[in-house]
Amino acid sequence: TEEAKDFLYFLMACLNPHDRYINFLLVGALYGKNDADLKALSDSERREIYELFTLLGQQWRDGAAVSLLWMQFLDTLAVREQLLRKSDGERKLTNYLHIVEFAQELERTESLSPERLRDRMLETIQNVSGNDECLVRLESDGRAVKIMTSHSSKGLEFPIVFLPSIWQRGINKLSKSDELIRTDADDPDCFDCFEADADSVVARSSAENLRLGYVAMTRAVHFCVYYNARDLPKQHGGSNHKDGWFDQWLFQQRGEQYPTEVEAGFLNTLSEAAAVELDAPAADPVVQTRHLGHAIPQSYQITSYSSLARSEQASLVDADPSISAGMGDSPVEVSEVAPVVTEVPRTPDLLLESFPGGVRTGTCLHEILERCDFTKPELWGRVAGSIIARHFPDGGESVFEERVHQVVELVERLTRHPHSNLERLSIDLSELSPKACIPEMEFYFPVEQVNVAKLELIIQSWAQRVGFDYKPTNYRARSIDGFLTGSVDLFFTQGGRYYLLDWKTNRPLRNHVKLQSSYDRIGMHEHMSHGRYYLQALIYSVAIAAYLRNRLGDRFDWKTHIGGFVYCYVRGVGEGTGWFHESFLEAEVHAAAVALGQMSHTKGDA
Repeated sequence: TEEAKDFLYFLMACLNPHDRYINFLLVGALYGKNDADLKALSDSERREIYELFTLLGQQWRDGAAVSLLWMQFLDTLAVREQLLRKSDGERKLTNYLHIVEFAQELERTESLSPERLRDRMLETIQNVSGNDECLVRLESDGRAVKIMTSHSSKGLEFPIVFLPSIWQRGINKLSKSDELIRTDADDPDCFDCFEADADSVVARSSAENLRLGYVAMTRAVHFCVYYNARDLPKQHGGSNHKDGWFDQWLFQQRGEQYPTEVEAGFLNTLSEAAAVELDAPAADPVVQTRHLGHAIPQSYQITSYSSLARSEQASLVDADPSISAGMGDSPVEVSEVAPVVTEVPRTPDLLLESFPGGVRTGTCLHEILERCDFTKPELWGRVAGSIIARHFPDGGESVFEERVHQVVELVERLTRHPHSNLERLSIDLSELSPKACIPEMEFYFPVEQVNVAKLELIIQSWAQRVGFDYKPTNYRARSIDGFLTGSVDLFFTQGGRYYLLDWKTNRPLRNHVKLQSSYDRIGMHEHMSHGRYYLQALIYSVAIAAYLRNRLGDRFDWKTHIGGFVYCYVRGVGEGTGWFHESFLEAEVHAAAVALGQMSHTKGDA
């Protein structure tokens, strides 16, 4: 069967993640890609697929059961959900499960190695006969009893539905103290503030319970039975459920009073109930296409810093600014003609040289620095080791140990002493508790008629004020409305001030020597300019300011609360290098908010 071939290709890809076997899977039912989709796959997507099979193969050789790996693979691709939407999907899913059961039995009874199990499955598929056990088909589960949650039943229907626990949905007392998001009255998509109102929590939770109850009851085509269990003994001395909440609600809708005592003999009356007569099914309704009453403007979009930075020229719309900034596999030019390096070459002293170039290294280091508790040095090696082993399963033990050592050395340099900037603002990472941090803080805020050229002029004015030479980038004009989104690597507070920090793994530019001295203040300014990171820092500053105004309210004060932005170039962290700490003025961030359309007050605040 095709399912058996997919499983065989899966085994082959795990043991040898070659393009041939992976392509067989990509064009099969599991990935469902065609020739055009294969050609459109980016290098990063290819690398991610390759790393998945490399990791699964390593787990298999380390003793993991093949059934566990197969189910993990199906969950990664959300195969169950995809197949069950198709008419023959249930049959395919049953075949997939039957095949892995057969393989698991072979692996267990014959004590097969991964390579030998692959060969045995290949032999079985090639030599299968009409009476072979491998051709057994499990009957369809279409008429079987299905047990599922109300949430997972959305979009499905069944002839008869039983709801044995709908009465149990109550309001937990602890949840009444939770903070809820309040949205703008005129625009529900816009955040207004947080509120902690027990009555609102109960009202919203009750409304959600009713919606979920409606979903569950309307799954029935012919008949629905729900249960109401009252006066049950309270478990562990208490209960967080309202007795018969749904039944109480039904009585309220009828204008009746809910019984205070259990009606004796209620079940006995069911035998006297008249049969329910069903009307003949009505004719199928005429399906008509709904038409949108207004046109969506071409300018409406959800954009980001990366999208704005890619609009430097029309021919560079699909370029990645991080690659041109030196985050790729090799350094790049700052200009067409590289200046002559006059510094006498010395032994390279950059960090993380055992890591390859590319996005994978950046992803790995970002995750390590995100999960690392700077106040607990005894855990640094363990955290780094677990994450490096997952991102770089190949390379050997010596390479792995060297990478862990280099990451620990990086964290030691970051926490060895406080980092101060020209404004005498000091940050001590060794005292930075995880409770004072929000890693990967995402934001959305509405924008109208974004003026990128104005943002560049703001950056130029700021650069002149702090002593930098900055040439504004000539972005192509385009109309942008909608929302702007982004993710701050680390947002934290220390000493009463709030900072945003972005980790950068950029290699030295071609006109820089491969030394830590290349990451001094002027060198990092060239990185910031070339990678267009000042635009990122300005947008992030607007988002952070809006966030703090919403959270602190009238207590927010720019001079005492804002600590600025930090860009840490991890390969060059040393004494006075690799740590770029600057800040914008309140007027500059306000002007940036105006250029982003944030001050129009037609869509609400960030």
